[in-house]
Amino acid sequence: MSDKKDKDKKKGKIINFVNRSKQNKKIQTDKDEFERLDALAKELVDVYYKSAKTSFFSIGYCFYLFIFRVLQSMIAQTSFPLYRYWYRTASKEVLENYDEWMKEYKDWDGTSINDKVEGKNKPQDESDTIH
Repeated sequence: MSDKKDKDKKKGKIINFVNRSKQNKKIQTDKDEFERLDALAKELVDVYYKSAKTSFFSIGYCFYLFIFRVLQSMIAQTSFPLYRYWYRTASKEVLENYDEWMKEYKDWDGTSINDKVEGKNKPQDESDTIH
């Protein structure tokens, strides 16, 4: 009998690679996890933005503080190569999407400060370039 117990102790645990949500017995995929974490990240940013709008600091400085703390936490929790990879990937994606954002808001001259829109419906000049 003791031989069987010793044998059972020596066996490794079998890891189930299909994650299941305990509450609704649903198979959890990478897409589901991405959507869950992305929604959480968006909610955090929205809540922070609402709080930052009430601050007397500029919105840029408020987001600097937020980004600084996120990056500081990220570099402390991951390896430097992972930090550098994800930082560069996110920066590249934001810059690639910037062109699409500029097309969407091409008639705006300024930025929105405390819900006051500056330069709305600026005439489009084909010779304008972004530097």
